[in-house]
Amino acid sequence: VTEVIEKEFSEKIETYGTAVSNKTKSFRIKKEDLIGELKLNNDYVKKGDVIIKLKSGDVVAPFNGVLGYTGLTEDIFVSDNIFIITLDDNSVIFSDIKVPESYAPFIKKGLPVETKVSSYGNKIFKGEVDFISSRINADTRSLLSRIKIKNEDLELLSGSLLEMTVKFNLRKSL
Repeated sequence: VTEVIEKEFSEKIETYGTAVSNKTKSFRIKKEDLIGELKLNNDYVKKGDVIIKLKSGDVVAPFNGVLGYTGLTEDIFVSDNIFIITLDDNSVIFSDIKVPESYAPFIKKGLPVETKVSSYGNKIFKGEVDFISSRINADTRSLLSRIKIKNEDLELLSGSLLEMTVKFNLRKSL
């Protein structure tokens, strides 16, 4: 007796992209306006939480997200008295990719995408094609497409290099 197993077959496009947060908000803070000391440890905040207490009024989170500095250490400020912090909603990550013109007829909204990040080894993050441009870029001969990846565990960080595989021409066979 032989067991019959159904398998999924597809063609694929392998490409790279940069992770972009669903939402990002930057806050410029004057050092002398700060009440107490500011310590950010990639804290998760909820919409409506007080992010920073200032003499001029509290800064409140406009959405859920992770707090951090914008490429700055605690010793480096934009000027002597200003620093910048960010709030990133990484619950969904987007990435724009350029699909070669020859593959344009196969790219459809909703196609599955498998994403890897070198820091997570072979772990696969599932996503899909979320948007497709209406025209081919004449300079690059490519079709701009946006990939959407659910990131409920907040493992993917904005700015990460993503290795993506777009699956198309999906079919199942025995």
